[in-house]
Amino acid sequence: PTKRNIIKIYESIDTNQIFGAGEIVKILHCAPSTVGQIMSKLREMNVVCAVRGKGKGKYRFVNVDEKD
Repeated sequence: PTKRNIIKIYESIDTNQIFGAGEIVKILHCAPSTVGQIMSKLREMNVVCAVRGKGKGKYRFVNVDEKD
């Protein structure tokens, strides 16, 4: 289910869109604790980066050209 959830999030969020836990709850219709686990997995996979100046816990997906 985690892989399926990550794909659903990726398909639901526009390129360079800033998102946080609230948006993921709306997309997956799940509990905040589940979102925390998914966000941890996304950070581990290095597919999201933190966005500064937009509030705590805001992220965006990393573009292909930004990857090492």
